[in-house]
Amino acid sequence: MTHPVYIQSIAALLPGRPITNGEIEAVLGRVGGQRSRARAIVLRRNGIKQRHYCFDPESRQWNHTGASLAAACGREAVARAGMALSEVSFLCCATTTPDQVLPPHAAMVQGELGIERCAIGTVHGVCSSSAGAFDWAALAVAAGRHPNALVIASERASQGLRREHYEYGPRFRAFLQEICAEVGATATAGDIEAALDRRHRPLEFDEDFLRWMLSDGAGAVVLGSEPRPGGLEVVHVEMESRAGELPSCMTGGIEWSDCVVDAAIDGVLNLRQDIELLNDHIVPVTVEAVSRCLDRAKVAAESVEVIIPHLSSVYFIDHTAERLAEVGLALPKERWFTNLTRVGNVGTASIWIALEEAMRTGRIQPGQMVLLVVPESSRFNTVCILLKAI
Repeated sequence: MTHPVYIQSIAALLPGRPITNGEIEAVLGRVGGQRSRARAIVLRRNGIKQRHYCFDPESRQWNHTGASLAAACGREAVARAGMALSEVSFLCCATTTPDQVLPPHAAMVQGELGIERCAIGTVHGVCSSSAGAFDWAALAVAAGRHPNALVIASERASQGLRREHYEYGPRFRAFLQEICAEVGATATAGDIEAALDRRHRPLEFDEDFLRWMLSDGAGAVVLGSEPRPGGLEVVHVEMESRAGELPSCMTGGIEWSDCVVDAAIDGVLNLRQDIELLNDHIVPVTVEAVSRCLDRAKVAAESVEVIIPHLSSVYFIDHTAERLAEVGLALPKERWFTNLTRVGNVGTASIWIALEEAMRTGRIQPGQMVLLVVPESSRFNTVCILLKAI
């Protein structure tokens, strides 16, 4: 037996003040003291004008952990649904940037929320993991396994974008000083600093690229089996991965070393994006996914009145709209809604942050069919979600 599923509330959280393009390099920091060779090219192409980070630009102190950021947004979504946190039956969380490998991210978020007992699920991945968490939770509610579900997608991408991530840290420097002292070598802190600076490895373009693409934030939805005014009905979810036919495009922690120090020195922990693969495949994969979703849901393109895409740059949004028209799908640009230029690319959280704004500002009206499009460049998994506004 299946029940209808509804989005009963939605919340979004963008931490700190907006950081403009003119500030971004000073805020993230120059790696090795060198100006980025990729920054101007990437920002011109992605169209992003401002974004948010989970740390104070002046003190560089963190304002949120990944778990506390997710919990703050989830707490607001639950309040907007008129529920108590103790009523949450299933907590399903998605992120690319958990605070740790173990315990799982959802367990840490549950602890932050103070929910004593509930079912939890963690979906780890890149952009589409938020839609994967949504699908898991929606199926659980539809099957009657849970009366409600809280889905939270969050990113603290800046932890891997700041200059501190790429440079030798104070503990490593102190360790080298201790080694020098132990073997009787005469090396001052200044000597070690100068030697490390000489050995600094400049970032390659595929490493530097994502520093100017990604940002921090969270989005959350509460799902239930009863409609609420101002909510949305879940009509169809369509997911397909192309990993069996396409190679990895966005990576992190690939080609792992037996030694974690060696891995860090080699840049194994840095996020990388294969730009050629991204340019070749992200638009056609997205167009095919939209076509498949509408076909399987038996929904005509003409009846979709609002399209909310999660695409990483304005360049891809424009080209996707053009290609959809070429294959006969009537989804003109005036129906599209995006806040990418104002909030940045917030990875897993982007689609819910955009949906929350579209609902709050009246861009979505009762009775309208809404299509969420979430392609992921990591290895080309794409999720499309059809919703109907109540």
